[in-house]
Amino acid sequence: MLRRYSLFVFLFILTACLINTRFSVAGNPNNNSPTNDNSSSSSTVSSASEDDKSSDKKDVPVKKEWLNRNLGSEIEIALDDVTTILSKRNRCTDLYGESKDVLMVLNFFANRIERRTLEDSGVGIRMFSNYSSIISSNTGFTYRMFENVIINNKGPFLKVHNSAKFPKISRVGSFFSGTRKARALMLLHELAHLIKDSSGNWLIPDDGADFKLSTQNTTFIERTCIKEIESLK
Repeated sequence: MLRRYSLFVFLFILTACLINTRFSVAGNPNNNSPTNDNSSSSSTVSSASEDDKSSDKKDVPVKKEWLNRNLGSEIEIALDDVTTILSKRNRCTDLYGESKDVLMVLNFFANRIERRTLEDSGVGIRMFSNYSSIISSNTGFTYRMFENVIINNKGPFLKVHNSAKFPKISRVGSFFSGTRKARALMLLHELAHLIKDSSGNWLIPDDGADFKLSTQNTTFIERTCIKEIESLK
């Protein structure tokens, strides 16, 4: 009788353990789901949980992987300027988010940069093709990355355009094209297309070939980050 009772207790405990294990696993689903987006580019969504392993670190080293890509001093200095701006707490970083997250996006962006000569000299930077959306499983920080990032060799990012001949592209915001401040502003503009705010909207709307909307977006970024951009000499 005692043996039967002991066997019954053993089986009861074993069954309870198995049930508890099953519900522990089922209680941790992956809640990351595709986000709705009006962009014509197709997208994929993935979790950035691996990147979050270092999220509790106070000091995150700034990676400058673009230095190994021979993009040219103009682009490298511009990327370095934006890194400096986004590495400190200021009104600009209040818009973009935590420095660790934003600088990670900047590095991914820089690794996709190619220099090409485009027919339209009004284009400074062009991002196009499919993109991937990434969501941090710990913080909810969301960004996307396009397959192609082109800096136009004859566009306003690299070239100073004559204001008489090219009134629309001789300036980037308040700055003359091809200058240090204009380049930083253009990179900040593109970066804002890649990051979502806490409400799930891109920091600035897609502007594509809409010159008016693109100008409005640039003006918004300039007003937000003007102090940091003006500090560049």
